[in-house]
Amino acid sequence: MNLKTETEISKEIADRIRAARILHKLTQSDVSQRSGVSLASYQRFEQTGRIELLSLIKVAQVLHLEADFDPLFNKPKLMTLDEVEKKALASTRKGRVYKRA
Repeated sequence: MNLKTETEISKEIADRIRAARILHKLTQSDVSQRSGVSLASYQRFEQTGRIELLSLIKVAQVLHLEADFDPLFNKPKLMTLDEVEKKALASTRKGRVYKRA
């Protein structure tokens, strides 16, 4: 299994954002101004992959990529109240130790 480091993942994200910026024919300065992220912070992001989450969201909005955050973490499956109660009851029973009388 080939696991990536945090640095590798963040740099790949920065590279994807840079590619989107170029496809939109925007300069680093354009993205900085439109997002409200300082130019130095944005340039550092493209070089190193380091950026604050809120700044990354602002940049993604400028590049019309905000929907890409939706699949980032799996949303829990919606269940009915009955299903939730059954699941809670089942997990409670699993954790108990029953003694024979």
